[in-house]
Amino acid sequence: MSLPKILITTEADECLDKMLKETNEGFESGRVKKTELLSWIITRFYSDSFAKQVKTIRADHFDEVAHLRAIIKQVEAARKNDEKLELDKLLQPLRTKEKKPSDKPTPTPDKSEKL
Repeated sequence: MSLPKILITTEADECLDKMLKETNEGFESGRVKKTELLSWIITRFYSDSFAKQVKTIRADHFDEVAHLRAIIKQVEAARKNDEKLELDKLLQPLRTKEKKPSDKPTPTPDKSEKL
């Protein structure tokens, strides 16, 4: 039986390496392998936290273009069925979406400027 393969970001891999190092440091009664730790993290997160985090995951991956495409599909379906939609309500997520801190450019002070 072959194991499923997954790709993770470099940042996630670095975090996993740090967790692996910390887990095995001073642990003389066994040794945790990287795949074992990742599997443990995923299964534990799924059983303990996933349901509580779905909204946050979706918010972190919200795509304005995908949302607009979904609205267009709903409007076309409503038009086909002679139904009315509250377009303002459908557009609300676009108005209330807050940028994540990583999305905001960080101002860098001009080194030549004296305070």
